[in-house]
Amino acid sequence: MKKNPKYIILLVVSKEYKMSVLVKESLSKNVDLNLHGINGYVDYRRLREQLGIRSIKLAKAIGKTQRYLQKNPQAEGIQKELRKLAYLMVLLKEMLGSREEISIWLNSPNPDYEGLTPLEIITQGKIDSLTRYLEDIQKGSLT
Repeated sequence: MKKNPKYIILLVVSKEYKMSVLVKESLSKNVDLNLHGINGYVDYRRLREQLGIRSIKLAKAIGKTQRYLQKNPQAEGIQKELRKLAYLMVLLKEMLGSREEISIWLNSPNPDYEGLTPLEIITQGKIDSLTRYLEDIQKGSLT
């Protein structure tokens, strides 16, 4: 029986494609590509839009002035804080799914934070606290 070399090559390409899809999914698990510009930096405008807040509130959340945020969006200090918020949005997307559900959750009072909404917590600069809260829920270890 003669083997068809084209079929073997197709099989290899198919396995490589499958593997590249799995690798891509694994690598991008904690990244929302919609929040990043072509240069890889977190785009504060896209993030602001997904959060449904104005630039001044986003700047306050990351401990910067609105002017500094707008003039230096790629500065390391700004990007470090924007990456935290982008990760928070990834967690919410994994846990809630739709943008509508995320928006509702962000704007609903949370009894674990004395009735503050998650957006209020974010704009107070308590991004790390909220991230830990969501990670605990994800792990099933919320106390």
